[in-house]
Amino acid sequence: MYEITFQFENGAQEIHFSAAPGSTILEAAKAANVAIDAPCNGNGSCGKCRVKLVSGDVTGMQTGHISDADYAAGWRLGCATKPAGDITVLVPDIASAYQSRMKTADLSSGEEIAIFNQLQEDVQAAGVDFTNDFVQALVELDEPTLDDTMPDTERLSRFAQAAFDGCTEVRLTYHTVKKLAKTLRDANFKVLVSGTLTDGVLTVMDVSEKPDAPLYGCAIDIGTTTVTGVLMDLATGTLTAKASAGNGQIRYGADVINRIVEQSKPGGVKRLQDAILKETLLPLVAAMCKSAGIPVSRIFRVCIASNTTMNHLLLGVDANPVRMEPYIPTFFQWRGMTAKDLGFPANPDAEILLAPNIGSAKASIRSTRAPSAMTAASAVKIPIRCGANTYSPTPVSAMMPMPMAVHSHAKRFAMSRRFAPTACPTSARAAS
Repeated sequence: MYEITFQFENGAQEIHFSAAPGSTILEAAKAANVAIDAPCNGNGSCGKCRVKLVSGDVTGMQTGHISDADYAAGWRLGCATKPAGDITVLVPDIASAYQSRMKTADLSSGEEIAIFNQLQEDVQAAGVDFTNDFVQALVELDEPTLDDTMPDTERLSRFAQAAFDGCTEVRLTYHTVKKLAKTLRDANFKVLVSGTLTDGVLTVMDVSEKPDAPLYGCAIDIGTTTVTGVLMDLATGTLTAKASAGNGQIRYGADVINRIVEQSKPGGVKRLQDAILKETLLPLVAAMCKSAGIPVSRIFRVCIASNTTMNHLLLGVDANPVRMEPYIPTFFQWRGMTAKDLGFPANPDAEILLAPNIGSAKASIRSTRAPSAMTAASAVKIPIRCGANTYSPTPVSAMMPMPMAVHSHAKRFAMSRRFAPTACPTSARAAS
């Protein structure tokens, strides 16, 4: 075993990793979770995995991507260089450029919001129904006494049922029950109840001592190179934050085929999932929540649009059958995942909706029927084109906003549950 010390041009803390003999610097970097851009997935064709040898001996031939002067100065391609002993290498900023592409949009100019509002008007003019099942109300409970020893769960259920018209049953999520005792007493038994009301069943997703705690939705478009996301205030239907970042999976290949191949290697499923989830989506959502001034726990629904392969890699599902004849994915459309299942930064019970796909890696076709899957209008389809770089509109340019309906006793905030005719058969109920 050889020890590789990774130093970083940006001054980040050094990383030490024991690499097996015969492994390249790039392979060791991947195993050590050191970000080095490798769009060709290490086949030597792109020349972007340049590192500088600081000390130690290595083996490997000079490639056409390294000039004689750079080679003499210690520059090497990580994919074509193997350590011959303990070495120290410098990782330049350019080798991990995708990590520095995090950008949060300035919405103060109003340009993005104007586009957003125009889209809402166009969609509404087309007759698309935005009604849904999200509800929110301030509920005041009787405090327990020696004569009234009802458990907190039953007490909340009784008063919550009375607060929402048409509610015949109340269900509490684990997240709600876990925090219930402290929240009720901190709030003197006057709490804001947030959740969904469907067919008479109220599912309480959160209780808060803050009477104005907001409901937010998050829409994300995952491209092979760039990831874009937005946050929406569901009380007003307004766009409150937008951000974009490089896709952390880029170092495993610029195209979906290379990433599927990488996923099939030992540990590949976790590497590819961590690259998009932990290295890309978590900091992206954190940046948007910071910009909007809210905790991630106020995100109550997440909608993600990406191509067939990206969906599989995100969920940690084997994508190899997608590239092999007869090109069968595990799913094109599927519903039933929550934030806690995926480890996504949101309310643990926030449903994660995936825009339905068509095609496979062979066809490289993506459908964003109901753009960004955010409000998911069943009547709306976005034009698509075939090719290796299939276009999908970003959430800001394609997402439809959520309108607000006001009930006499409870606020019902809009975020559609239907984003395709067959993907979500449950029809959203209009707010009364």
